[in-house]
Amino acid sequence: MSTFIFAQGVPTAILKSHYIFLAFKKGTVLLKSGAKQEVLLNYNSLTEEMIFEDNGTRLALAEPQSVDTVFIQNRKFIPGNKMFYEVITNTPVFLLARHICDVGTVANGANVGYGGTSQTAAANARSAVISMGQRYDLQLPDDYVITPTMEFVLRRYKTDFLIKNAKQVAKVFPEKSNDIKKFVKENNTNFAIQEDVLKLIQIL
Repeated sequence: MSTFIFAQGVPTAILKSHYIFLAFKKGTVLLKSGAKQEVLLNYNSLTEEMIFEDNGTRLALAEPQSVDTVFIQNRKFIPGNKMFYEVITNTPVFLLARHICDVGTVANGANVGYGGTSQTAAANARSAVISMGQRYDLQLPDDYVITPTMEFVLRRYKTDFLIKNAKQVAKVFPEKSNDIKKFVKENNTNFAIQEDVLKLIQIL
């Protein structure tokens, strides 16, 4: 089973799993047509697909744009551009999280992921996992490690804005630009940490 290492409430490393849940959970898929279906679900941060399990077979939802919302353990996901976002707030301007991951190999005790010294090695590791047909497995081989990362997006007026710094948030809320810059400076906001971003959005 995968092991989480937490820093400030956010998992910074997962030994093996590229799913955001350690096991498939009973969830509900609500379609835009109004139809609902309860199935075992998990989100694959490697392929950025919503995966369902049916009689031991794991498949991705075939038409994510026909989906309105996916509910898993009191968490809510909505389709984005060929992927799903997790809904962090239900405020008029949604705060959304994109779950992705870095793939690395362990060679001579070294882990090389997207944030490491070789992007080529990381890309090769990612391709290898997919080519081995293990992109839907819960656990990868011993020589692979997964590091989860998150990107945050604000959805306003049906438009998505990627936010990685105070300047990008200020573009979404220009009328509160000074308040945003002041808060980020005083609180040393880290835009890679959900709790930090959430605190900022809540004051807006």
